[in-house]
Amino acid sequence: MNWRSLRIIGAVVVILIILGGGSGFLVWYISNAQQYNAPTRVYPLGQVPTPSSTRTTYTNKKYGYSFIYPSSWTLRISESQGVESVSALYQVNAGDSYPFQADCQANPRALDAQAFWQQENTNNSGLAPIGYQLLKNGEKAFVSVGHGQNSDTVYTLVHSNVVCELDEFGANIANTAIIEDIVNSFQWN
Repeated sequence: MNWRSLRIIGAVVVILIILGGGSGFLVWYISNAQQYNAPTRVYPLGQVPTPSSTRTTYTNKKYGYSFIYPSSWTLRISESQGVESVSALYQVNAGDSYPFQADCQANPRALDAQAFWQQENTNNSGLAPIGYQLLKNGEKAFVSVGHGQNSDTVYTLVHSNVVCELDEFGANIANTAIIEDIVNSFQWN
């Protein structure tokens, strides 16, 4: 065998190793991605799911609250800079639709809802204050609204040294009744 044959065989072996390793990684990635990100149901773009009468209660022990949401929706929980966000969403063909989000954090200065809202919105967030509203469950919330690309209603609630802002995203008007049910089910535990 001459040196050219050895170089060709070596190059073929290296290519086979790369292809085999890449294929193995791809199979592993797809199986793990499907395991953790598989939606329970996919809705056509622009169509709001009509939730069945089945509801699920989400309870947050860290901040001491709960709310009820459609069981067919998914929750995503994240935390950034001391604010924990719980997003309720449903899967559509072109991504996720996030019609509701609860952002909760510590309120060490024990500000009331309006004072907290004013502190957080000093840089003109595009939200206009409306005032206090009593939710159906008896909770008192400071309400603000915004009209940008999509309408946005934010309910600020305070309990002890915790504040939660419930955000109703108005990207699809058909969500309004569903989101208002979620907001009105919110309660401190």
